Amino acid sequence: ESECRATQNTAMPVRIAGLTRWQCVRWKKPHAISRTPKDGDAVLEAQCSTPFHALDVPSEVGNVTVWMPSQQAHYVRCPPSCQRFNLANEVVGCHIYDSRSSVCAAAVQMGVVRSAEGGLVMVVGRA
Repeated sequence: ESECRATQNTAMPVRIAGLTRWQCVRWKKPHAISRTPKDGDAVLEAQCSTPFHALDVPSEVGNVTVWMPSQQAHYVRCPPSCQRFNLANEVVGCHIYDSRSSVCAAAVQMGVVRSAEGGLVMVVGRA
């Protein structure tokens, strides 16, 4: 017992497979995974109908290329007035969306951008 020293740690670094950044996780507190787009990544200039699928990335499975959901964060610029013109309003989900949903319609639903204005949003992929 005397050789087992007590510590006052309140957090620990955690490395999650598929992410490039360490996460600082505090004991007994919920933790959201922190991801940001890579420096130099291009902004995806979306159309009203651009689905989350547009961010998928190729992956080699055996000798076959399949498209998988991105695990990274991406910037997407949404055009204005998609809802006004009834363009691609299909959204399935709330905070976590079906990959067929429109990125821009989801951003409007979440209140991240105003429909009439559009704007830049950050989409965080699945881990």
